[in-house]
Amino acid sequence: MAEIPVYVCSHIFENTRPILLVCKENEEWQFLCGGEHEREEIPRVVGLNHMLERDNTLSEIMGLENDSEAERQEVGGTWLISKL
Repeated sequence: MAEIPVYVCSHIFENTRPILLVCKENEEWQFLCGGEHEREEIPRVVGLNHMLERDNTLSEIMGLENDSEAERQEVGGTWLISKL
């Protein structure tokens, strides 16, 4: 099975903040911290399996519909899902 690419911010890539915001737009995943970033920041690409290994609570939203987002206040918190 081919790896699914995920765009992540620098904080997620460096594992300095938790994943609190997940967006799925145009069938592309973004895993974000929900914090502030430099305007020039370029997202990194990692494999979905690496994110699931890091935080298995992400499996709760793997059925997220296209053009939707899921947000939570803390790891283990309830995901709030909305349309983009």
